[in-house]
Amino acid sequence: MNNLVFLIEDYFDENDEHIETKLIYSDLEGGDSTVTVAEPKTIFLEDLDFELLYDKTLSSTEKEKLTEHLRKIYDEHF
Repeated sequence: MNNLVFLIEDYFDENDEHIETKLIYSDLEGGDSTVTVAEPKTIFLEDLDFELLYDKTLSSTEKEKLTEHLRKIYDEHF
């Protein structure tokens, strides 16, 4: 079993200006890899209400969009 984590961390200043994005890939066999990129990578699903951010259950379409987005970023940078 391959345990892995792929994180996208976008950093913004107090004026909501993007500073940098860190892409972090970690697995038990190979350790951690971090790539810093200039453009933000986080996506917001159209009907995701900010207040529900941590409670929202994604629809199958939203899950597909998110999975495609993460795979594309991973393939571009790792």
